[in-house]
Amino acid sequence: MKKLILAGGGHGHINILKELIKNPLNDYEIILITDYKRQYYSGMLPGFIEGIYTEDEISFDVEDLCKKAGVKYINEKIVKISAEEKSVTTIPLNNEKLSDILEGENKRMYKFDFISMNLGSYAKNTYQIANSASYVKPIFSVVEFMKKIDRDIDKEKTKKKKMIIVGGGASGIELSYAFRERYPNFEIEVFSNSDILHRFNKNTRKKAKKELVQKKVLLHTYEPIKSVSSKEILTSRDKYQYDYLIVSNGVTGTPIEFEGYEVTDENFLKVENDLCADENSIAMGDMVFLKKYPKTPKAGVFAIRQAPILYKNLRNMLDGINERVEYTPQKKYLQLLNCGSRNAILNYGKRYSFKGKIPWKIKDYIDREYMKI
Repeated sequence: MKKLILAGGGHGHINILKELIKNPLNDYEIILITDYKRQYYSGMLPGFIEGIYTEDEISFDVEDLCKKAGVKYINEKIVKISAEEKSVTTIPLNNEKLSDILEGENKRMYKFDFISMNLGSYAKNTYQIANSASYVKPIFSVVEFMKKIDRDIDKEKTKKKKMIIVGGGASGIELSYAFRERYPNFEIEVFSNSDILHRFNKNTRKKAKKELVQKKVLLHTYEPIKSVSSKEILTSRDKYQYDYLIVSNGVTGTPIEFEGYEVTDENFLKVENDLCADENSIAMGDMVFLKKYPKTPKAGVFAIRQAPILYKNLRNMLDGINERVEYTPQKKYLQLLNCGSRNAILNYGKRYSFKGKIPWKIKDYIDREYMKI
């Protein structure tokens, strides 16, 4: 029996598991390998922080979905994927030093005939951060960090703390709104290397800044971070103390060795428009670099469109059908920025921007529909 490996538990593979529940692949042994037991939907993270959604509502139990789909679930960390050997190398989750493990006996190798990769991206580890700080990726780290803050507040019996968020993109701005709703007594400051929301139009930026002022979130633009210590950041202008730090300063490729594959300098896997890396390998999402569309942003609005194409092309690959569907990134797309308090800003094109309850209801509907199994 031929083997198919699903490397990673990202949203594309969640979609495949949903399809396999309805239409099983009986001629293949299918294995899903991931180091996460739950897959969180980043689009609903701000709403979870605010208290609108539960953890179950914003995440999938990957192991449970695998059982329903007839897929073997392996909870290990992938360290290498080889096109030459058609293999995936993993290590147990409790190992800290990757270099030591790769030379030891604890590594495991899984052979495949075909592989689908959906491993996401990772936060740029620009700073050595302490327990009082968290990167925004992987998403579960923010979830755990929020729980830690809640425990600290309960233990210390004080709600007066200072939080700094590094990053003026959609993620950093949405998190500032969400944490303001959750921790109304916190001092919250956002730092950005340039202006905020550079992928949004100027009308949305204006509305977002007004919302920051109304929520008493202090914004520092054009103030890059020079260094970070356990309780302090140093910027191009001054030093700032913090109790909690969230870093949202961009992403890089997954820290996996890709042997025999084309990758970028930041370790993004290069794929064609059909999402294929070679005749036996396919991938999607933030982990990929589209050769013909090199400027495609790392955003969920693109990954969601890739998911059905991944499934269709994978099925054709497994069935020996040469036909492939090609993915073309949309030039214009709807963006919805969660502002907290069940409000959102709808952004479209170079000018259109609308803030209110209706955009939030649209976002809530889209997100809840996406999470249905």
